[in-house]
Amino acid sequence: MLAAAMLAVPAVSFAQEADEEGGLQQEEQYEVKKPSRNKKTIDLPKAGDFGVGIDVVPVFRYVGNLFNGTQNNTLDSFGGSPTLGADFIGNVVNPNVSIMGRYMITDHLVGRLNVGVIADVVQNSFYVTDDAAQAIDPMSEAQVVDTQTMKKAGASVALGLSYRMGKNRVQGYFGGDLVYGVASYNNTYSYGNAITELNQSPTRHDFGETPATKPSQWSDAFILSSQSVNNSTIHCFGLGLHVGMEIFLTSYMSLGGEISFTFLGSYTPQQYQTLEGYNTYNNTVETWNELVSPETYSFHCGTENLGGKLYMMFYF
Repeated sequence: MLAAAMLAVPAVSFAQEADEEGGLQQEEQYEVKKPSRNKKTIDLPKAGDFGVGIDVVPVFRYVGNLFNGTQNNTLDSFGGSPTLGADFIGNVVNPNVSIMGRYMITDHLVGRLNVGVIADVVQNSFYVTDDAAQAIDPMSEAQVVDTQTMKKAGASVALGLSYRMGKNRVQGYFGGDLVYGVASYNNTYSYGNAITELNQSPTRHDFGETPATKPSQWSDAFILSSQSVNNSTIHCFGLGLHVGMEIFLTSYMSLGGEISFTFLGSYTPQQYQTLEGYNTYNNTVETWNELVSPETYSFHCGTENLGGKLYMMFYF
């Protein structure tokens, strides 16, 4: 009996040690299998991806006006912001929106394109007294129509490159753009009452454009057209350097803004008017071309926002 008891004690001790070692192994296995908590990551645009952007300033302005009682609140534009507008080439070219695109040449090198286009034809017509009918019957209420036709067209284009820095949600970038803008305009007028020997200053609507100096032998002068010499166009060209930042709100969608330092030059051709009037010396109706402004050149440089003060970009 004593011998059996002595043999049993080591066996029990060995079993307890085995159980403890097994428990430690299980705890170690449990600790190894515990899942690690990784930070949430987003997918950034990579080589071959395209991006399309919109200017969010009009959107923010519209949303803000919803809460301040602004009357007739409207979203006046939705799209990219043109590189050049009225500030640089005058009101003859001022696209409301543009196509703002990007292409990832590599994961860090980005091609940029911003194109804005406008083409308008506006016709304004007004009734005036029919002089011929009133000459026959002073009580006549007959009317004729005077018409102004305004044509304008233009475009602004910026093509450039950017280099991106950063691996997380916040991406900085810098680069340059070549900038070009072109514009043209032409105003023409037609009148219901003709100029005659008996009616040298007929009743005609005042469209607000002042006629150039008329020949001294004319009794009066009326504008038939106002345009550039030889239908020349206004040109604007230059270089822009930019620096900006994009914050990725989620994968492939970012909110960004940038500042540009630009060098811009512009050329405006000679402008002239075609006038119509009655020559009292030879008793004939004549037309006359009169220069109203010489060709001009201008240069501008400075820091500004070209093509998007604050924008949202979507990549695909």
